[in-house]
Amino acid sequence: MLYESLETEFVQAKAGKIHVLKNGIAEKEKNLIFLHGMGANTMTWERLIPYIGDSYGIVLIDMLGHGLSDAPKLDYTPKLQAETVSEIKTSLGIGKYSLVGNSYGGWIAAYGCSKGIFTTMDGLENLVLEDSAGLKKEVEDEIKKTGYDKFVEYMVKKSLEINGNKEYVMRSIMKSENSEYLLDADLLGKIKTKTTIVWGSNDKIIPIGYADMFLNGIKGSRLITIENGGHVPHYFRPMDFAKALAESID
Repeated sequence: MLYESLETEFVQAKAGKIHVLKNGIAEKEKNLIFLHGMGANTMTWERLIPYIGDSYGIVLIDMLGHGLSDAPKLDYTPKLQAETVSEIKTSLGIGKYSLVGNSYGGWIAAYGCSKGIFTTMDGLENLVLEDSAGLKKEVEDEIKKTGYDKFVEYMVKKSLEINGNKEYVMRSIMKSENSEYLLDADLLGKIKTKTTIVWGSNDKIIPIGYADMFLNGIKGSRLITIENGGHVPHYFRPMDFAKALAESID
């Protein structure tokens, strides 16, 4: 299967139209829903798709404010993003599914699970957090090193360099008020879904040491390390990530 072979659809959610690429969700019993990082879009998964077997339906989502999805001027909170993803899942008629989130997408996935937005009752079977952002300790450590303003400017600048993202969206994601949504021990402890943490051994954006905080915070979770995977193992080591993904959801 190739990325180019996926079917395009725009799904109306409360906050706007969301761009989705999908394949096989009507025929497959189980599905994989992928959530990309901040400033990215569905194309981030292009290298991975050929390594995913035919056993699963695939759903790639341009999250609100990203890619071809609408980018209304509102507050881009993790809660809104998670609720929008949940709307899309329901609109597409997806039954059993595994949720895979990279970086910012991992934050959205983990936050949504901790708050009951994604649950086993709505079909969630597995949570896969790939080099996940949103950890309170990691953000606090970065701010201590650089200061809040410099931290925000760095993150916004990096996101704007990718795919021509809208600055007001990136700044809304990074605003200080969103600190209430950061993942601490309490929120991680509320995640009851079977969880696998996948991390690139040489991630320079969120070093692998923070993976242990997810591992210790989410009861029963396990860690798979991908050598030389960087911050986006599914892109730099797609075959290795596909193997880790298969181990996580089977």
